[in-house]
Amino acid sequence: MFGLWENSHGHWFSKLESWGVRCERSTLSINEERLAYAYFEGPRAKACILLLHGTGNDALFGWDLWIEGFLQGGFAVLAIDLEGHGEHSSTQLDPETFTYSSGPVLSELSARGWNHDRLVVCGYSLGALFALQALATGSIRASRLILVAMPLEVRISWAFVWRELATVSRPIFWRHLLTQGWRMTLPALGCWRRQTFPLRLSNFNEKTYPKRVAALFQRASPMSLLSRLSLPCLLVHGSWDALAPPL
Repeated sequence: MFGLWENSHGHWFSKLESWGVRCERSTLSINEERLAYAYFEGPRAKACILLLHGTGNDALFGWDLWIEGFLQGGFAVLAIDLEGHGEHSSTQLDPETFTYSSGPVLSELSARGWNHDRLVVCGYSLGALFALQALATGSIRASRLILVAMPLEVRISWAFVWRELATVSRPIFWRHLLTQGWRMTLPALGCWRRQTFPLRLSNFNEKTYPKRVAALFQRASPMSLLSRLSLPCLLVHGSWDALAPPL
């Protein structure tokens, strides 16, 4: 089942294993559907970070350097597909059940010995909204929360498209491409790369995905959710981000 995933990440997994890191790929069961995840644990892990990916991609996309840094800092890492995302998952994205996977994810963390006082949750973009909703409503408990590039609303503009395309002119893009390959460098956009990064929407077709994401942000205001938090929260925004500018 994970053959293609292992092939596309094989060199990177081998690198981590050479550090003494245990790398696992498997799925959780959610109402007879599959939710894929990857788990990494080094020999000196003292806490765990739950990673929640960005809009339209999958559990590992864009996280490779972050995961390496977390592992070197003494953290285990659990990275999951958001509902409706990932070629090895079968769940569907539905605003009514957006954070339903919280329960099985917590059970997996608990089974590995990670309780809430040794858990940090880190979400990027749509994953940041998932994390914020889960922590604000109590469906997930953790000691710290990190929200990266979380939009307050979704407005796709030409400025956003241009800045996404302009990243190919930056040296860091080419360094990442040379070391990590196309699979972990180029995100899906619109209908492009959907075979690699499929989307499954409950009762909707793929063309409505931006509207579904926008509805998720409208359904629960990020600012109102932030006011309900009772744990330390770090907000990270880029000054060049046209979709999620600084609050």
